Amino acid sequence: MRVIGHRGAAAVAPENTLASFAAALEAGVDAVEFDARLTIDGAPVVMHDADVTRTTGARGRISEMTLAEVRALDAGAGSIERSQPARVPTVEEVLALVGGRVGVFVELKATLDERGFIPAGPVARAVVPLLVGLTDVVASSFDPGGVEVVRAMAPAIPTALSVLRGFPIEQAIEQARAAGHAQIHPAQDAVSPEVVARARNAGLAVCCWTVNEVARARELLDMGVEGIFTDDPARILAGLGR
Repeated sequence: MRVIGHRGAAAVAPENTLASFAAALEAGVDAVEFDARLTIDGAPVVMHDADVTRTTGARGRISEMTLAEVRALDAGAGSIERSQPARVPTVEEVLALVGGRVGVFVELKATLDERGFIPAGPVARAVVPLLVGLTDVVASSFDPGGVEVVRAMAPAIPTALSVLRGFPIEQAIEQARAAGHAQIHPAQDAVSPEVVARARNAGLAVCCWTVNEVARARELLDMGVEGIFTDDPARILAGLGR
């Protein structure tokens, strides 16, 4: 089972920052996962939320800010002790750090809020050229249209359908199978031995989020889950005896 650093090592460093990814590498992860969004001037940057408030303390929507404005933010404001501000990295910077060293899982972010829907397709079109040539990479999204763009642009890149908590897992498995995805990424509490068996019968690997308890990681390992996303990879790896 692959241990995948969720947003790097978010339990010990500000999520989705170069410091977080460096901590994940130091922990010995098999892969890292990060989120990609576009600035208003078309730069793919690494941040989970559509709005910057939670992780930076500032206000604004990534899609309405320039790259320069995003780069001026402190991406670890008020979260974790650190000696220097943590900057929002670009996708290219993260890939320069981790690409070729460990596996890479890129989640292409869509947004649905009171202001409407921003699909993941444009993010995919900006990110895919940066992924071409990497030997261990998976592109995922909760937006089926986003991963459809990946498949159209670069059929050799494995894709995954991420599954919202509460969405019928059987329906998600069938949707992923029909679309030709390699993996399915459900919440860890939606996973059971029966779910893993159904996914495997559909030709899908199961990687689930977000697993921070060693006991649950061991259960998922016994079920045959192919990967877990975790905020604390050092703890999980130690608990698994690795």
